[in-house]
Amino acid sequence: MRRKVFLLVFSLCAALPALAFQQVTEGTFRVDFQRPDDLLLLDDIAEVHVIVLSGEDASSLSQIHLMKLRDWIARGGVMWAEGRGLESGVVEAFIPVENRSFTFRKNDGEGAGELIVKGALPQHVIHDHPLTRGVEQLYLYPQRDFTGTPKLQPLVEMTSPEGERGVILGAVPYGKGWIVLDGTARETRRAWWPFGRSKGFDEEHPNSVRLGERWNAYDWDRLLRSTAEAAQQTLASN
Repeated sequence: MRRKVFLLVFSLCAALPALAFQQVTEGTFRVDFQRPDDLLLLDDIAEVHVIVLSGEDASSLSQIHLMKLRDWIARGGVMWAEGRGLESGVVEAFIPVENRSFTFRKNDGEGAGELIVKGALPQHVIHDHPLTRGVEQLYLYPQRDFTGTPKLQPLVEMTSPEGERGVILGAVPYGKGWIVLDGTARETRRAWWPFGRSKGFDEEHPNSVRLGERWNAYDWDRLLRSTAEAAQQTLASN
């Protein structure tokens, strides 16, 4: 009897598709544009609450892929666009976006990251929002500014030493869900990401600062958890 149960479970597991989604944290998964058909299964994968777009070439996505993703976000999911994913055209397929470069420099003139503490300085702001619940401290390397995007809800705003203010992280409501625009630096390989020259930047720890032998991401993980939890609650209620 035990053997029959084992064989039945094994057979059921074998019948399930091997997911190409790459897990970032609990509830958060990155899309592999080379294997986009996971998007067709979004309604059947309860553990997926946030979809991360970080690839530039989205030519493999058909209209049906985009429709499935659009409907899932509208039900309460979150699409998080970062790095080259902001250049993929996927976000613009859903909403209009204002996307400009933003550079933050230290006193020595080099591009750099900055620690933001909620309520500490008026020039750097972590806003109250369902996606930022419990987030008090973030270390960010700003790269893009989304000010002017219709219906944009700021999550993090920064001001450069020259007085330029920008929304570095923002969320646009889409149905019951959100589209998150992440303007922080993610990598050094692309020529238009100038962060290879940024003091302390490491693409393996893109929103962290090195303190001794460890990297401190402050509340970045809390931000990801809060986003996934907010999406989970909305998706579960539908």
